[in-house]
Amino acid sequence: MDPRLEEAVRRARSGDPRAFRRLADLLGPEIIRYLTCFLHGDVHAAHDVAQDVFVQAWHALDHIESAAHLRRWCFRVARCRAITWLRKRGPPGHPMESLDVVRDDDTYPDFPATELPTTSPVAPGLESSLRRALRLLPARYAAPLTLHYVQGCTTRETAELLGLRRTTVKMRLHRAREFLRREIQRDPSFVAHHANHRSRRSCS
Repeated sequence: MDPRLEEAVRRARSGDPRAFRRLADLLGPEIIRYLTCFLHGDVHAAHDVAQDVFVQAWHALDHIESAAHLRRWCFRVARCRAITWLRKRGPPGHPMESLDVVRDDDTYPDFPATELPTTSPVAPGLESSLRRALRLLPARYAAPLTLHYVQGCTTRETAELLGLRRTTVKMRLHRAREFLRREIQRDPSFVAHHANHRSRRSCS
């Protein structure tokens, strides 16, 4: 656990509002990355929900035992709030514009642009198909997928953050990958790109 977060939690529990702001600065980017994927790429909604999560965290500080406890608590509350938002608001209104960067808006003006780590470059013709598939990914799969592949959490950590069994997390990660594979393969832009690629190879 980040010692800066440990210190911020300790000071915030003693009533220091500046320490809580520091706490939000440290936890905010990963919470927003998580919510952005959970909410199908709607960055604005992710900031709105994250703001609500930190309001709830401020009121719950007396019951928070440690920084690790707070982090798990915030992710679980974020998941519940995101599900509620999806039920109330319906389809997302702000589609994902980039897979590489999630930028903040006026909700958290001090947050820097946050890069999303990638394990390998996206193949030509695949990015738009992947973007579309991620928007269609059900929330129950988006949550573990984001924590494991974007946040870099282990399956055990992902299970702890979501309050799930590790076997359940592994199953949902497998189903998420299969869902994305199917959606990408049926996407018209992906099909057209590979048809053109095969055509060029046959002519060479």
